[in-house]
Amino acid sequence: YSVYQKIKNNYNLYDIHNLIAIRVIVDDIKACYHALGNIHSIYHPFNEKFKDYISLPRTNMYSSIHTTLFGPEERFVQAQIRTKDMERINNYGLTAYWHINKGLGRLKMQEDLTKKFQFVKSLNEINSLSIDNSEFVYNVKKELFNKNIYVYNAKGEVIELPEDSTPIDFAYRVDEYTGNKIISAFVNDELVALNHKLKNQDRIKIITADYSIGPKIEWIDQVKTVYAKRKIQEHYRNNKNNDLKK
Repeated sequence: YSVYQKIKNNYNLYDIHNLIAIRVIVDDIKACYHALGNIHSIYHPFNEKFKDYISLPRTNMYSSIHTTLFGPEERFVQAQIRTKDMERINNYGLTAYWHINKGLGRLKMQEDLTKKFQFVKSLNEINSLSIDNSEFVYNVKKELFNKNIYVYNAKGEVIELPEDSTPIDFAYRVDEYTGNKIISAFVNDELVALNHKLKNQDRIKIITADYSIGPKIEWIDQVKTVYAKRKIQEHYRNNKNNDLKK
């Protein structure tokens, strides 16, 4: 079906890299990367098409390693590497947890959703900041159903953000204090403006300072995440209330 969709969207057959696909099913995550190394030792990978959905699962919980190879007869071949449990979840979704984790399906599912899937954190943030159901639906569509980017923090952890997010969005995704006290940001080891638009695979380092007076009002129009916008608004509303009390 994915091939049909690409042809329907006028893709050149040469640019469709999963016309020939091989699925490799192994016992555990360590074996996935071992298999990847073995495959790359035989066939050269097309690095631009490498995707690691194990370290960063898709929002729909899909997990796998995809590597496109320069295969026999000058054809591209895609290898999809995953564990047996990943295969079940990819095919059956959340219901697979009850088969994989006998008697503990609900608990294991909740644990994975909380730890591995950043959209759950975003949903909780949007829910806590939305005034009513209509605002919640609007914010979810705006933030979660548009294109996302995946960037790295200083520890190499992957952070999911809406497209065109800024270092300010990144800082608030870390926590409220980091967002309120950010004074500068480095992207790929280069100092950038705080309204700089982040791109896929960027490495971000945030500099904070206790002496910072807090976010600037113009940041509201620069950030993309609902959480960042609302926290900046709260900061100014709280400061205004404090000034009135004086």
